Amino acid sequence: MICFSCLCVVCLEICLGFTEFGVVSSGKDLEYRHLRSVEWLVDNSDTIVIAKYKDDGDESAEIIHVFKGESATIAFPLSLHQSGSTKVLSPSSNGLNRVLFIRGRSQLLGQVDILRVSTNQPVGWAYKMVYGVTQFGDAILTEGELFTAIQKRIENPAEGKELGNLRTAFRHEGELKGAFVGGPPGFFLNHDDWSFMLEVPYNEERRDHFVDLALEATHPQDVIWAIDELRYFNDGGKAKETIEKIAKDKSRTLIPVISWETSKPTTLLDVRQYAWRALHGSNAKLED
Repeated sequence: MICFSCLCVVCLEICLGFTEFGVVSSGKDLEYRHLRSVEWLVDNSDTIVIAKYKDDGDESAEIIHVFKGESATIAFPLSLHQSGSTKVLSPSSNGLNRVLFIRGRSQLLGQVDILRVSTNQPVGWAYKMVYGVTQFGDAILTEGELFTAIQKRIENPAEGKELGNLRTAFRHEGELKGAFVGGPPGFFLNHDDWSFMLEVPYNEERRDHFVDLALEATHPQDVIWAIDELRYFNDGGKAKETIEKIAKDKSRTLIPVISWETSKPTTLLDVRQYAWRALHGSNAKLED
């Protein structure tokens, strides 16, 4: 998998001119689309299979392989599950050979084409070309990577309880586990008109990933991304305590990164100020 999170520094819009989700404001409205991460799909699916359809109009399929569950429980035809009014996009899913993610007997959470060829791919529509994304915004670029990601998640399910999400506007709808979050900084699918939200597991596993990133990363952008994620966890204090540590740490070594907007390096002081404002508000001044 290739990580596309190392492309630009994300900052609070009140601090360095960026929006909350890492998309530069262009003065016009963005349309939000959302993608389901492979972890979310695996966690919420009862059955995951490779299916072979005979033709485009076929409502049932031959099951070639079972990753999870029992193929006998599937009841064709399948109905696509949508999360409220949110527009769900998925990787290419119109071929005759697909991975199906099924909840219950017939609720289709997602499907992905396999056995693709590289020709005749839609230029500029990367979400149709990839095989999926992880909960941390990594692109899954091959069929083999998709199979591996599915199998690893099945064999190593998320540990820890579900956590509350303070990002009210993007809380998960319905009874399925998870939450909507913005993609990482520089998310490879975002462009001038669309900003992508990822549907992800929202639990201690995810929080702990960003705790580790916040405390161990040497790239300022990664620390800032971790702060942006941690500030929305309603977890009883661990996320907040981590941000407080960053705000108070004067000795940490970060690799200087030039901000394309200011043409100046993003320093440890900038990161500490960012953490302080995440805790105390947009006008708060760092107290040394």
